[in-house]
Amino acid sequence: LMHREKISVNELCEELELEQSLVSHHLNNMKVKGILSSDRDGKNIYYSLKLQEVRTVIECMSKCPL
Repeated sequence: LMHREKISVNELCEELELEQSLVSHHLNNMKVKGILSSDRDGKNIYYSLKLQEVRTVIECMSKCPL
C-alpha cells in the first residue's frame, strides 16, 4: 500500500501468496482501527492508506536500523 494508491484484496493475496480469508481479516481489522479505507467496485474491494501520518510512520520505520 505504500507504493500504490489502492490495491484489491485479490491483488494483495497474489503478491503476498496468502489466503484471501486471512488477508481480508487483517485488512478489515486495520480499517476498523482507522488505518485503511476501502471502496467497493462490484465484487472487488480496494484498500488504501487512510492517513498521510501512517505513510510517514512506515517510511520512518523503514529507515531505522535493525
